Amino acid sequence: MFLRLFRSFMPKEEKFVERFGQHAEQIAAAADALRSIFASTDDFEKCFHTIRERESAADVITRLTLEALHRSFITPFDRGEIHDLVVSLDDTIDTIEEIVQRIAIYRITKFTPEMLKLTEIIRDCASILNSAMPLLAEVTRNAAALRDMAIRISALEGQGDATLRQGLATLMRNGADPIAVMTQKEIYELLEGAIDRCQDAMDVVQGIVIEHV
Repeated sequence: MFLRLFRSFMPKEEKFVERFGQHAEQIAAAADALRSIFASTDDFEKCFHTIRERESAADVITRLTLEALHRSFITPFDRGEIHDLVVSLDDTIDTIEEIVQRIAIYRITKFTPEMLKLTEIIRDCASILNSAMPLLAEVTRNAAALRDMAIRISALEGQGDATLRQGLATLMRNGADPIAVMTQKEIYELLEGAIDRCQDAMDVVQGIVIEHV
């Protein structure tokens, strides 16, 4: 209570929230491009280039945010929460880039329905994160909306787990050669990992809501 009251009288550094929003925008754009690859609705190289550009932009945002964290006396949230959130966001887009890197290395050109479903879940989670970040500018007022977004991402994460299990079961039943099994299994796990990273970021947001409400 005292900590919240003290912070209410202190000037706030809103650039942290702005940078969270900028970071989430990069994730949303990368997630859209990832889904386009798996749906075969756009050129792979074009989408790959988009994802790499967005990941590079996110790296810059991460560096600027961490630098600001180190030099700022006043922060809108706990320093640990700011650090954890920016790292979770960066891990999310890093995982998306790793997925397309693996696709390029393994020269995978055909994707299963379950893989496509996982990319759609990633896109939906990224969209929710993108909507959530600006709401952190007024956590108390937006607490209910942020909780609802956390519930939605948790439900999507559950769908992702089920889709992963289904995809792996189908992969094993189809009797693919060992190399195909190994490479596709890795893609499945990276896709599911990207969903988990989205949930990690939203878990940090939930912690911020709990602390400030």
